Amino acid sequence: MANQKHDIIGIHIMDPAELVLPNLGHVKIHDPETGSDHWIDLYPKKGRTASKQIVQNHIDVLRSESDRIKFDLVSILTNEDYVEPLMAFFRKRESRR
Repeated sequence: MANQKHDIIGIHIMDPAELVLPNLGHVKIHDPETGSDHWIDLYPKKGRTASKQIVQNHIDVLRSESDRIKFDLVSILTNEDYVEPLMAFFRKRESRR
């Protein structure tokens, strides 16, 4: 609704460390959305792979939902320059008009 009256752009900032978790053994994580705590095992590779898949699924849902509701979303990694993704977004946006 707000996107119809205003020009709104979402910026998704992500740290690559969220995808490549280190081998830390058992780690307690807190879900700020639900307020619940969970223990995950980052020792076996399958635990780290499962965590990576959960984060990747979250990113995929974010992108698909943004596309579905026609909400512009720019993804920026913390270990890269933010100027190029923003410039690419505005070039793409300009070509749509």
